[in-house]
This record gives sequence, structure tokens and C-alpha cells, in this order.
Amino acid sequence: MQNPEKMFREVFAIYNNQRVTAILLAAGSGSRMKLNINKVYHTHKTQNIPLLYYPLAALEKNDYVDEIILVIRRDDSEEVKKVVDDAAQKAIETAKATQQKMMAEAQKQADDIRANAAKAGDNLVAEAQKQADAMVAGAKNPVEKVAKQKAADALVKEAKGKSDKLKAEADTQANNLISSTQQQSDKIVQEAEAKAK
Repeated sequence: MQNPEKMFREVFAIYNNQRVTAILLAAGSGSRMKLNINKVYHTHKTQNIPLLYYPLAALEKNDYVDEIILVIRRDDSEEVKKVVDDAAQKAIETAKATQQKMMAEAQKQADDIRANAAKAGDNLVAEAQKQADAMVAGAKNPVEKVAKQKAADALVKEAKGKSDKLKAEADTQANNLISSTQQQSDKIVQEAEAKAK
């Protein structure tokens, strides 16, 4: 069976930049299934979720669908309102869970960026300090030692500057990553909330 998301992409690619309305038919009576209610309100045995929820939730989640028209019997309006409200609430909960997952991943990546920069910066300083110590140790007399100490101090200072710059750049990169992820995930939640209205 073809992946529904792929099928939607292929079908709606034809209607690029056009408004798409999905029409969901739910006006039956359930008489063929010998039910006393419309089959779309019949609940799934294991999950206690009305069958109408599944296609409604799939359409709600689909980025290509701008509007859903639900065709129902007049007598079913209260039942449908409950199903639609539940589907909207579940869509919001899913969006918020996605947001939390995205933010946790972004925070992990940001922490890694900072940790890698800190390690690289510390290695730069340690290597410079090692070279500086060797430089001073190689001095043959007090005058040469003073001159080499100045050069060694300058070497370490330069390495510390590079280290600080690396850490600052990593901090900016990490903050930008978290900020852009926050904006993306906020948009996902806002779209789910807007669809729920």
C-alpha cells in the first residue's frame, strides 16, 4: 500500500499554491452494520476512540489541507462537535510533544557545540602553555630567560584570546540554533491551535 503522506504530496503538487479543501463524508446511520449509532461514532475496541477521529486527525495533520468540510446528519451535531474537539486537542498535544522533542534535541546539539568549542579552546591554551614552558626552560641566562618569558606570556595570551573567541562563536551558534528551533516549534504549535479554532 502506498504511503498516504507520499500520496498527498504527489496529488497536491498538482495544486501548488492553491487552497485545498478536504470533504469528509460522515452522514451515514450505521444501519448496514446493525448499529444503533452512525458507524463513524462507533469506538475502536481497544482505544475507545470514535472511528471518525482517524481520518479527521490525518487531515488535520496534513500540511496540504487548508480546510476540512465534514458532511454529517443534523442529529449528529453534538457527537461530531465532541469528536472534532477531541481531534483538535489531540493535534495540539501532538504539536506540543513535537515541540518538546525538537527543543530537547536542539539543546543537546547546542551543548555539544559549546563542549566541543571549550575542549578545542582548552587544548589550544594547553598546547601554548607547553610551548611557552619549553621556551622558558631553554633559556641559557637570566637576560634570555626574561626575553623568552615575555614571548611565552604573549604566546599563551594569544592562545587564550583564540580560545575565548572559539567559545564565544560557539555560544552564538548554539543560541541561534535554540532560537531558530524555538521559532519553528512555536509555529507548529500555533498552526495546530489555529486549526483547532
